[in-house]
Amino acid sequence: KTINVNEVCSQLFGYKSTTDFLNNYDPSAHFINLEERKKNLETLAEKGEIRNRVIEMKKLDGTHFWADLYIKLNADKSLAQALIIDISKQIHSREILEAKVKERTLELTESIRREKELGEMKSRFVYMASHEFRTPLSIILLNASLIGMANEPEAAEERLKAVGQISSSVKNLTGILDDFLSHEMLTKGIIQPDSAGFNLPEFLRNVGEEM
Repeated sequence: KTINVNEVCSQLFGYKSTTDFLNNYDPSAHFINLEERKKNLETLAEKGEIRNRVIEMKKLDGTHFWADLYIKLNADKSLAQALIIDISKQIHSREILEAKVKERTLELTESIRREKELGEMKSRFVYMASHEFRTPLSIILLNASLIGMANEPEAAEERLKAVGQISSSVKNLTGILDDFLSHEMLTKGIIQPDSAGFNLPEFLRNVGEEM
């Protein structure tokens, strides 16, 4: 039986006055979890007090709020004094803080993922660049050696052919460099690829000769 209540508690639960509270208070109308209330009373009877028990409650109009509950029994366990503090704002602030922490954690995780992905892209780029440059450089080196060996007058045609291969490989290297430099612009859609016709049989013959 509730024998006394202050005005603040009456207003907290939505009663018009302390008299209204004492005449009409019904625990089942204010405790969200009646089973939890039963366990709290058992703990109170066993230990003589309940400290800092955060529970969800509701007002007469059905509005829910969070309460910090403290109850203590007197010496002969005939009377209990309860202190109920509305901590809804604190809980709400904590939830906002937790949401911000969660959001920041997700942003940090995404940043780490992007950093890792960028590192992998850099590694792939170095591998690809070294692979792409190796072929034309090998052709230049090979043909430079051929020019050095073909000193005879009758080898003029071979020398011209080797010079042509070197020139073609240099152009190929320049094209590869241009591709690397324009890759970021292409991915952003800043420039559009430019297609052009070419002589396929001649291209295949050149590839065959290079190999």
